[in-house]
Amino acid sequence: MRRFAYIFIVVFILGLAQLGYSYKQEAVAQEDSGNVCTAIVEQAITSTQQFCSQQGRHTACYGNDLVDASPHASVVDFTFDVPGDVSDVSAIESLQLSGLNADDGRWGIVKMELQANIPSARPENVSAVVFGNVVMENAANLNGVSLPVTLTKQFGLDLRDAPAYAGDIVFSGEIDMELLAVQRTEDGEWLRVEVPESGEFAWARTSAVTFEGDVASLPVAGMEEETLYRPMQAFYFSAHDDSSQISCSEFPASGMLVQTPEGVAEISLLINEVNIELGSTAFISTEPGGEMLFALLEGHSTVTANGVAVDVPAGSFTVIPMDASLHANGRPADAQVMSEEMMARIKLLPLGLLKTPMTVTENGEVAAAELTTICHATGNEGGVTISVAEDALDSHLAHGDTEGACPEDTSPGNSGSQGGNPNEEPPGGGPPEDNPNAGPKK
Repeated sequence: MRRFAYIFIVVFILGLAQLGYSYKQEAVAQEDSGNVCTAIVEQAITSTQQFCSQQGRHTACYGNDLVDASPHASVVDFTFDVPGDVSDVSAIESLQLSGLNADDGRWGIVKMELQANIPSARPENVSAVVFGNVVMENAANLNGVSLPVTLTKQFGLDLRDAPAYAGDIVFSGEIDMELLAVQRTEDGEWLRVEVPESGEFAWARTSAVTFEGDVASLPVAGMEEETLYRPMQAFYFSAHDDSSQISCSEFPASGMLVQTPEGVAEISLLINEVNIELGSTAFISTEPGGEMLFALLEGHSTVTANGVAVDVPAGSFTVIPMDASLHANGRPADAQVMSEEMMARIKLLPLGLLKTPMTVTENGEVAAAELTTICHATGNEGGVTISVAEDALDSHLAHGDTEGACPEDTSPGNSGSQGGNPNEEPPGGGPPEDNPNAGPKK
């Protein structure tokens, strides 16, 4: 009996030890998984900085694997297969990105530079970063085809809100003023042109302008007056929650960051039939049949759906109910202040990829990040110069990067880095005839 009791005690103690060992192993596995996910995210962000820091207007840049892009049916010679590929956004019909995958090291990122409703004469762009398990479909009614025209007839200097002399005058031009025509009437008698000062659109008589090219190449305007949206200014968008499939305790949510340029009051976006007037930086995420989250990180915004407008101040968010087809089927909720937990999740987003990199301060506010120049190691004793937020410096140094710019001979041909030659033509920024990924010629 004593012997049996002794054996039982020994087995019980060994069992406890094994159980403790199992708990320890599970904790170590979770910690290792977290480190793997952190490394994947950091590498993805660095890859995007390297390839996409100098892209031009109207472009989408493939920042990190995996991204599946589908072109419009009329586009030929479309290439958007590997990090570093750049395409005109007007050539893209849809994008599908992969969520964070710790097994194969994938986390899809696309960085875009959009004109939206910024006047063509201004050089600034809207910066957009799309990441994670996202599907995005271009819903713009302008397809990127345009025709430069010049006002030459005194009787045709007045631009109107309708293709008829009975239309109200919205802008008075001058002789030799250059405009950009984007649509035409079916008979070709009137052209819809961009108003230079505002970026809005009005109608000019075709006989009052001169141009090189064929008016017939322009798309025919619809019968009803409609708001015009440039490529990827209007789109349908879903970002799926990966939390149940990822072993990491902390990882960036899938979604989109959008930032307007300094000096531009507000830009307009139409996302899932929700109108957004944005003058700042925002994070957007949505699930089909669920809710669309719009979180304003800094600045000011107005969100309108189903005829109801809600002001969203900095540090606040609203949600809009969505149906299964990604259409808003309710009004935006009243704006709420983001909680500490929500700001902690915001901090994990790739804020450093925006045109003006952002960071979450100790006070829980989003502000412009302090940047540090580093030489990012690319293997084979090479490197590329990039700028990173100071709070990301330690992790870069831990992976073999060094502070300061790379020596000139370590990154040959790397015009996609922030340390590249500023006089080089940005990827995708040349004229369409020189850019195989530019889509339809403008």
